[in-house]
Amino acid sequence: MVAALLIAGTTVYLCGLPHNLGASDEGAYLYESKMLLQGRVLYRDVFEIVAPGFYYLTAALFWLFGSTMATARTATAVLHGFIVAGIYGTCRLVGVRRTVAVPFALVYPAFIQPGIAAGLIIAVQQHKGAVFTGGVVLLLLVDGWLTGDRTFVFSRLVRFVLGVALVAVPVTIILLATTGPAPAIQALVMQPLTNYRTFNRTIWGSVAFADIQVLPSAYVRLFRDLPLITAIAVATLLVDRRRPGVPRIRNVLTLSGLSAMAMLSIANYPDFIHIAFIAPLFLILLSELIEWLLGRAPTLMSRLASPAVCLAVLFTVLIQLRANWAEAWQRFPVAVDTPFGRIDLGQVEAAAVMQLRERLGEGRVSEFFIYPGYPALYLVTGVRNATPYQLILPGYSPAEQLDDAISILDRRRVPFVLLVSVLTRAGDPVVTSVTRAYDQVADFDTSARLLLYQRRGDAAAGLDP
Repeated sequence: MVAALLIAGTTVYLCGLPHNLGASDEGAYLYESKMLLQGRVLYRDVFEIVAPGFYYLTAALFWLFGSTMATARTATAVLHGFIVAGIYGTCRLVGVRRTVAVPFALVYPAFIQPGIAAGLIIAVQQHKGAVFTGGVVLLLLVDGWLTGDRTFVFSRLVRFVLGVALVAVPVTIILLATTGPAPAIQALVMQPLTNYRTFNRTIWGSVAFADIQVLPSAYVRLFRDLPLITAIAVATLLVDRRRPGVPRIRNVLTLSGLSAMAMLSIANYPDFIHIAFIAPLFLILLSELIEWLLGRAPTLMSRLASPAVCLAVLFTVLIQLRANWAEAWQRFPVAVDTPFGRIDLGQVEAAAVMQLRERLGEGRVSEFFIYPGYPALYLVTGVRNATPYQLILPGYSPAEQLDDAISILDRRRVPFVLLVSVLTRAGDPVVTSVTRAYDQVADFDTSARLLLYQRRGDAAAGLDP
């Protein structure tokens, strides 16, 4: 009953927030999912570097409920609701009382979920799956050592491997049948281990410039210090004068092991948003620590402290939820009807979108290209990407992909190219090619400084009849 209420409450709250569309990752994932419904083949016609589970699921939802922002945002809200219920359920499983489990589960939508809303939920990422698969095997072996029941652990390992195979094998077969081995290996193995790994580097807890402007410094520091919860939880096993029972040792070691795996899974880019992905594990550990402290207190003090903790956290959560709501509607006050449904935008972005749609002929242009990338604009304009690449730039992408994009622009005589000038650098081969063959026709006044170029002498190219 409590879990159902948490799911429903979280879903309703998040559905009521603005339907803003993230410019980069979220826009790319949703656009690529929409392209699958139009017959495009992932990794061949639509290039990505993560596994296909999310795209297949989102394409199925679009097929059932329509390719709109409302479908995407409702699905996201429901998933967050299940995450909140999962935090609550796991807290109860490790012995945390309801008065602690409920408020700490609600910390997630109040303090953590906003950090990942701009980047839509990544349901499947191969490198994270590999880390967690190996980590779970290790945890099962440690659990067998703690309990001494090796036969039971072996049977659990066999069931776990079979479960992984039931998911991974069919997806792999479908992927190889539709895409072929070479494109799949290039997209899912080679590029993540070479270009992405060397290009995308950051320190633990870094924050993008856009987020620094709206996030309090104390809030950012709190996220950076979340791993301390794991260290404190393990330390309690060593300093507890009362010998902790085997159930608590197993709970703390399992949760600590999972949090360590989670940290390792985002080591390729451990910024603020990626830490938000794994924060629920730290919330569960924190709840367990609170329960441990309450259990050590005298009975009367524990009975008084438990509701006090509950009320204090709930009050803080409600204040934060209200602040999140107000800030979101302040940042995205303009509702714009687009080919992807209603999308809420800021004043400046809404004006730029309307100008861009007018320049593209309100549906008369069939394709254009945004460089290095602003995938959300393919959705809000309804004009498809002329290339397979939603995000492409030197260093991040192999030289072959840059050459391919330039070749497509020339061969198909793509009528318009939109340059996101804040992301380009002098000597960029794509920019050089565009400025040689295209004339600048618009400069949209946004923080990204979007420059629209039209192909020289081809005013009617790419127009639908």
